[in-house]
Amino acid sequence: MHRSFLAIDATILRTLDIDQRLTIDRIGRELGCGASTVSRRLRRFGISVRRRGPDPGRNRQVATRVPIPWRSDLAWIVGLIATDGNLSRKPSQIRVVSNDVELLDAVRRRLALRTSIRRHVGGWGQRGYHITWNDRTLYEWLIDIGLTPAKSLTLGPIAVPDQYFRAFSAAASTVTDLS
Repeated sequence: MHRSFLAIDATILRTLDIDQRLTIDRIGRELGCGASTVSRRLRRFGISVRRRGPDPGRNRQVATRVPIPWRSDLAWIVGLIATDGNLSRKPSQIRVVSNDVELLDAVRRRLALRTSIRRHVGGWGQRGYHITWNDRTLYEWLIDIGLTPAKSLTLGPIAVPDQYFRAFSAAASTVTDLS
Protein backbone atom coordinates (compact mmCIF):
# COMPACT_ATOMS: atom_id res chain seq x y z
CA MET A 1 0.00 0.00 0.00
CA HIS A 2 1.37 3.41 -0.99
CA ARG A 3 1.01 6.37 1.35
CA SER A 4 0.56 9.73 -0.28
CA PHE A 5 1.59 11.74 2.79
CA LEU A 6 3.74 10.82 5.77
CA ALA A 7 3.10 12.89 8.88
CA ILE A 8 6.38 13.76 10.61
CA ASP A 9 6.40 15.62 13.90
CA ALA A 10 8.62 18.72 13.90
CA THR A 11 9.91 17.95 17.40
CA ILE A 12 11.09 14.48 16.39
CA LEU A 13 12.68 15.88 13.25
CA ARG A 14 14.54 18.55 15.24
CA THR A 15 15.72 15.93 17.73
CA LEU A 16 17.07 13.66 15.00
CA ASP A 17 18.60 16.45 12.92
CA ILE A 18 19.87 18.94 15.49
CA ASP A 19 20.37 17.01 18.72
CA GLN A 20 21.44 13.63 17.34
CA ARG A 21 23.01 15.17 14.21
CA LEU A 22 21.86 12.35 11.95
CA THR A 23 22.17 12.64 8.18
CA ILE A 24 19.05 13.12 6.06
CA ASP A 25 19.44 9.56 4.74
CA ARG A 26 19.68 8.16 8.26
CA ILE A 27 16.64 10.17 9.41
CA GLY A 28 14.70 8.80 6.44
CA ARG A 29 15.60 5.23 7.42
CA GLU A 30 14.56 5.91 11.03
CA LEU A 31 11.20 7.34 9.93
CA GLY A 32 10.55 4.91 7.07
CA CYS A 33 10.71 7.44 4.24
CA GLY A 34 13.16 8.81 1.68
CA ALA A 35 15.76 11.53 2.04
CA SER A 36 13.79 13.85 -0.25
CA THR A 37 10.77 13.62 2.07
CA VAL A 38 12.96 14.46 5.07
CA SER A 39 14.50 17.37 3.17
CA ARG A 40 11.07 18.79 2.28
CA ARG A 41 9.88 18.52 5.88
CA LEU A 42 13.04 20.22 7.18
CA ARG A 43 12.35 23.15 4.85
CA ARG A 44 8.65 23.20 5.78
CA PHE A 45 9.48 23.42 9.52
CA GLY A 46 12.25 25.99 8.96
CA ILE A 47 15.00 23.71 10.23
CA SER A 48 18.32 24.65 8.65
CA VAL A 49 20.06 21.90 6.75
CA ARG A 50 23.72 21.18 7.51
CA ARG A 51 26.30 20.98 4.74
CA ARG A 52 26.83 17.67 3.01
CA GLY A 53 29.80 15.54 4.01
CA PRO A 54 31.32 14.60 7.34
CA ASP A 55 30.47 16.62 10.40
CA PRO A 56 33.85 17.84 11.68
CA GLY A 57 32.50 18.42 15.19
CA ARG A 58 31.02 14.95 15.63
CA ASN A 59 32.85 12.37 17.74
CA ARG A 60 35.81 14.66 18.21
CA GLN A 61 36.97 16.55 21.22
CA VAL A 62 37.26 20.28 20.73
CA ALA A 63 40.89 21.30 20.62
CA THR A 64 41.79 24.32 22.66
CA ARG A 65 43.68 26.88 20.65
CA VAL A 66 47.02 27.94 21.96
CA PRO A 67 47.24 31.74 21.99
CA ILE A 68 50.27 33.18 20.24
CA PRO A 69 51.99 35.93 22.22
CA TRP A 70 52.22 39.27 20.45
CA ARG A 71 55.62 40.71 19.63
CA SER A 72 56.69 43.58 17.35
CA ASP A 73 57.99 41.48 14.47
CA LEU A 74 54.84 39.35 14.50
CA ALA A 75 52.66 42.50 14.49
CA TRP A 76 54.61 43.67 11.42
CA ILE A 77 53.99 40.32 9.67
CA VAL A 78 50.28 40.45 10.56
CA GLY A 79 50.20 43.93 8.97
CA LEU A 80 51.82 42.53 5.81
CA ILE A 81 49.30 39.69 5.63
CA ALA A 82 46.44 42.14 6.17
CA THR A 83 47.64 44.47 3.41
CA ASP A 84 49.32 42.27 0.82
CA GLY A 85 48.79 38.69 1.86
CA ASN A 86 46.00 36.24 2.27
CA LEU A 87 44.69 33.27 4.16
CA SER A 88 43.73 30.45 1.85
CA ARG A 89 40.30 28.88 2.11
CA LYS A 90 42.27 25.71 2.81
CA PRO A 91 42.90 26.01 6.55
CA SER A 92 46.55 26.49 7.43
CA GLN A 93 47.87 28.06 4.20
CA ILE A 94 49.18 31.63 4.42
CA ARG A 95 50.67 33.75 1.60
CA VAL A 96 52.38 37.12 1.31
CA VAL A 97 52.92 38.69 -2.13
CA SER A 98 55.36 41.49 -2.93
CA ASN A 99 57.77 42.87 -5.55
CA ASP A 100 60.34 43.18 -2.76
CA VAL A 101 62.24 39.91 -2.33
CA GLU A 102 64.05 41.30 0.73
CA LEU A 103 60.72 41.99 2.43
CA LEU A 104 59.63 38.38 1.81
CA ASP A 105 63.00 37.13 3.02
CA ALA A 106 62.50 39.15 6.24
CA VAL A 107 59.15 37.38 6.77
CA ARG A 108 60.82 34.03 6.15
CA ARG A 109 63.65 34.77 8.61
CA ARG A 110 61.40 36.18 11.35
CA LEU A 111 59.10 33.14 11.24
CA ALA A 112 61.99 30.69 10.68
CA LEU A 113 60.32 29.33 7.54
CA ARG A 114 62.02 26.90 5.18
CA THR A 115 59.80 27.64 2.21
CA SER A 116 61.25 29.35 -0.83
CA ILE A 117 60.36 32.68 -2.39
CA ARG A 118 58.75 32.10 -5.78
CA ARG A 119 57.73 34.12 -8.79
CA HIS A 120 54.12 35.25 -8.78
CA VAL A 121 51.86 36.27 -11.65
CA GLY A 122 48.63 37.78 -10.37
CA GLY A 123 45.52 39.12 -11.99
CA TRP A 124 45.97 41.44 -14.99
CA GLY A 125 49.46 40.03 -15.53
CA GLN A 126 50.94 41.56 -12.39
CA ARG A 127 54.35 40.08 -11.69
CA GLY A 128 56.17 39.79 -8.41
CA TYR A 129 57.10 37.23 -5.79
CA HIS A 130 55.34 35.33 -3.06
CA ILE A 131 56.04 33.20 -0.06
CA THR A 132 53.49 30.56 0.91
CA TRP A 133 53.55 28.32 3.96
CA ASN A 134 51.31 26.13 6.08
CA ASP A 135 50.94 26.80 9.78
CA ARG A 136 47.61 25.76 11.28
CA THR A 137 48.27 27.37 14.67
CA LEU A 138 49.18 30.75 13.15
CA TYR A 139 46.31 30.51 10.65
CA GLU A 140 43.73 29.92 13.40
CA TRP A 141 45.25 32.69 15.52
CA LEU A 142 45.00 35.09 12.56
CA ILE A 143 41.32 34.11 12.18
CA ASP A 144 40.81 34.72 15.91
CA ILE A 145 42.24 38.27 15.71
CA GLY A 146 40.07 39.21 12.73
CA LEU A 147 41.74 38.23 9.45
CA THR A 148 39.65 36.13 7.10
CA PRO A 149 40.02 34.28 3.81
CA ALA A 150 38.84 36.55 0.97
CA LYS A 151 39.68 39.48 3.25
CA SER A 152 39.03 42.13 0.62
CA LEU A 153 35.36 41.17 0.85
CA THR A 154 35.10 40.43 4.57
CA LEU A 155 37.84 42.27 6.50
CA GLY A 156 36.68 43.99 9.64
CA PRO A 157 38.57 45.25 12.68
CA ILE A 158 41.75 43.40 13.61
CA ALA A 159 42.46 42.99 17.32
CA VAL A 160 45.98 44.39 17.65
CA PRO A 161 47.14 45.43 21.14
CA ASP A 162 47.95 49.14 21.39
CA GLN A 163 51.64 48.59 22.16
CA TYR A 164 52.08 46.66 18.86
CA PHE A 165 49.93 48.84 16.63
CA ARG A 166 52.88 50.93 15.40
CA ALA A 167 54.68 47.80 14.12
CA PHE A 168 51.42 46.52 12.62
CA SER A 169 50.74 49.77 10.76
CA ALA A 170 54.38 50.08 9.65
CA ALA A 171 53.79 47.09 7.38
CA ALA A 172 51.48 49.17 5.20
CA SER A 173 54.31 51.57 4.39
CA THR A 174 56.73 48.74 3.48
CA VAL A 175 54.38 46.93 1.11
CA THR A 176 55.21 47.37 -2.54
CA ASP A 177 52.56 47.56 -5.23
CA LEU A 178 52.43 44.82 -7.85
CA SER A 179 51.50 47.12 -10.73
